[in-house]
Amino acid sequence: MAEKLPQHDHQGKSDCQDKCKEFDLQKFYLVLDGEANSAQTQQLKAHIADCYPCYQHYDLAVAIRKILQYKITKKCMSIKDIEEIRARISQMV
Repeated sequence: MAEKLPQHDHQGKSDCQDKCKEFDLQKFYLVLDGEANSAQTQQLKAHIADCYPCYQHYDLAVAIRKILQYKITKKCMSIKDIEEIRARISQMV
């Protein structure tokens, strides 16, 4: 099932600047590390469903973790995965 991207205007901006100022980065990484409780996980999912900048940050963090996981286990990454990650990073810069 394809992931639903947050709604945003054509310049990649969203209307959630106030939410983002209040968003807890520590909880963000708890969720990413799999250490958050279900309420924290649901809060993050709800936030990134409405916040394109935070969605992009989350998506990039997941991609970077994927690279690290491959490096740690010494598995070769496919060219497709490498190009996809490069594209995500280029979009963020």
